Amino acid sequence: MEKPPEKPPLLYQYRPPKPWAFYNLLRGVVRYSPRRKLNDPCELLIKPSLCGLTSADYEKLREDRPDLFEGVPEGIEEFIAYHNETLDKAHTDARRAWRVSCFSECKHNLLMWSHYAGGGKGFCLEFNTAEDQLFQVVAKMAYRKTWTNALDAVEILKQDGKTPNVYQGPLAHKPFEWRHEKEWRVLDRSPAVIPDDILSDAPENRSVFQQKDYKKGVDVLCKSAGCRMPPAGSASTADDSVILLTSEEKGYSPETLKAIYLGLQTGADAEQDTEKQIRAIIEEKYPHAELWYGYLIDDKYKMGFAPANKAAHDAAHAAR
Repeated sequence: MEKPPEKPPLLYQYRPPKPWAFYNLLRGVVRYSPRRKLNDPCELLIKPSLCGLTSADYEKLREDRPDLFEGVPEGIEEFIAYHNETLDKAHTDARRAWRVSCFSECKHNLLMWSHYAGGGKGFCLEFNTAEDQLFQVVAKMAYRKTWTNALDAVEILKQDGKTPNVYQGPLAHKPFEWRHEKEWRVLDRSPAVIPDDILSDAPENRSVFQQKDYKKGVDVLCKSAGCRMPPAGSASTADDSVILLTSEEKGYSPETLKAIYLGLQTGADAEQDTEKQIRAIIEEKYPHAELWYGYLIDDKYKMGFAPANKAAHDAAHAAR
């Protein structure tokens, strides 16, 4: 059996300059997103199937699980047709139940700063993977030009149509075009399958936490920085300012967060004042964490980072 890749000592997570991102940093939690909220349309697209079942596997199943043959017409083709319906349901349940939180091996990728950190106006968190249970089960993404059905249909069938850990494999594969992300995933399953109506984008199914309520918050943690605990409010349809009810959260110990990196355009968003809020959160929650400024190295399209002292601050801002 192939040995799984060794977990890197540090992993990074990019976050945009949005109220939910500041709030989650303040609380020390990461978000887990359902499959349909991930940006790769190929996630768990491939269904398990018994169409490749061999005669040997068929006879072994008959020996191990005779109950699977009760009421099923005799013959391998009939068996496959009958139980592919079970596999379809298992696949549907898995697509609803699995959640992922995405991390990267790198902190300097310009595309990722653009896609996941608000065009460089956000920040990037550095985690020590050895110091928290959060990273006990992580999967390194494999990037491929062609897809293969990595789902073990026979194993799923033995599990009576439930969603066992065989789905961890397909959740660790992406098209080759995503290779620049160097992604690692923390995988988790929802304790219950979430029904379709909750998975919808209808406003009534969204969290009450939204950006305008964040601005009007009254529970002030860091008054001088304007870093607020978001209160309850009305539902919103603005995609960038809400947390979906289908997103789950898991906490991590403050010592797990080693550093926070600010993007090239962090100072460009005067309304959010990202740096000021990050500093307030560090003082409150992560006094041990280092703060770094991002900048372009010389005449190259390559990011570097300087420690957040006054000289580095002036140099980083002068480069923006």
